[in-house]
Amino acid sequence: MMWPRYEFTVPEQKRVRFICHTDAKNEADDQFTIAHVLMTDFLDVRGIVGAHFATRDAFPGEGLTVKESMREIEKILELMGLTDSCSIFEGAGLPLADMHTPRDSAGARFIIEEAMRDDERPLFIGLQGSLTDLASAILMEPAICRRMTAIWIGGGAYPAGGVEFNLSQDINAANVLFSSEMEVWQVPVNAYRQFSVSLAELQLKVRPCGRIGAYLFRQMEELNRAYAENAAWPHGETWSLGDEGVISVLLENSEDYDDVYEIRERPLFNPDMTYRPGEGRGTVRVYKRMNARLDLEDLFAKLALNYGHEADAGAHIRAAQPADLPAIMEIYSYAREFMAAHGNPNQWGPTNWPPEALIREDIAAGKSFVCENGGEITGVFYFDCGPDIEPSYRVIENGAWRKDAPYGVIHRIASAKNARGVGHAAVAWALERCGYLRIDTHPDNVVMQRFLEKEGFVRCGIIHVPQDEYPRFAYEK
Repeated sequence: MMWPRYEFTVPEQKRVRFICHTDAKNEADDQFTIAHVLMTDFLDVRGIVGAHFATRDAFPGEGLTVKESMREIEKILELMGLTDSCSIFEGAGLPLADMHTPRDSAGARFIIEEAMRDDERPLFIGLQGSLTDLASAILMEPAICRRMTAIWIGGGAYPAGGVEFNLSQDINAANVLFSSEMEVWQVPVNAYRQFSVSLAELQLKVRPCGRIGAYLFRQMEELNRAYAENAAWPHGETWSLGDEGVISVLLENSEDYDDVYEIRERPLFNPDMTYRPGEGRGTVRVYKRMNARLDLEDLFAKLALNYGHEADAGAHIRAAQPADLPAIMEIYSYAREFMAAHGNPNQWGPTNWPPEALIREDIAAGKSFVCENGGEITGVFYFDCGPDIEPSYRVIENGAWRKDAPYGVIHRIASAKNARGVGHAAVAWALERCGYLRIDTHPDNVVMQRFLEKEGFVRCGIIHVPQDEYPRFAYEK
């Protein structure tokens, strides 16, 4: 994945393959780690596997929680503008019945396929919950054990072990992994609890970072309130982003420090989740100290770099007023110059589009909006929402709209010179008001086409507009 706001590159020879395995809808921390994984350039994310988790009242029905994980993964990708940019696979719906019988699933088969692929780069799987799918893959194809490394967030503190949520999801699977030849890096409970954050910190550093930041904060705050009557957990004003351990162990060059982890003989696990020392196969790397500062600041920085510009450019979006007209027309004048300089002279140039009279009509109808930053107008766009609101969209050629439903439409979007993130902010704002958007652009407007694709819009066909004879590419999201 490309993140154009990074002013650094990771050498290709230093990138590693990575599989993200997550019970995404179990609590509220998996979502942060999914986003962090996707924004981390040295990880070549080969796919995301949705995992089952213990049934709670919110998700009744045995074997259904994996569906909730899949939906949550899809939601995170959509909020990040990465729909269709990363493959996702459904894992098993239930834990292993014993240590010998795998549960076949798309997730387990994907793990096998990626491990057996001809690629010299190291392969890691970050396991943020149960071990069912990896254990099933091992039982189905033991040869994967020498071709990948498992990073597991789970297990009690050494030496005794004890009750721990991720281990409780599938003790049989944990015993399969710890009996195998696969290299294992374990981040037990005493290590993963080191990623503590306060809700105030998340409100300050995460919430302003676009739709994804707002969602990450909101879903955690909502879960915090949902467990208000639970005296033991959560704390009330703090949370642990424990799943960050799967990234932290790769971000820090832990080989340089002798206090970060220890090498132990592998245990196996009793039904009460205590350890049976030395009964596993080989050794396990057990982490003791996590560099939480490095990891969390990296997460916050990447959210701000990639999505914080939505707030910079358009956190304050308001209806345009007649007094805004001079600034708006100046923005459109610059837009025509920009288009002509970037291979698109015909969309707005020949007709001096859009005319001032049309903008006055937009303002009077309450359908013209401006992005404002520090009292200055940084962008402008037209927005309307409802059933069949754009006559030009009634006929579409060489394709079809994917939905027949009320929609929002954005027209005449433009940014002031040197303004950043107006388009992203406008799309996010419009989606909050109407969850289904349509938009069109000129075939020569390659800049806009790339922007729409990055935002997750899908091209549906060709439409025609009344102001000129040129066709328009039609998109929806």
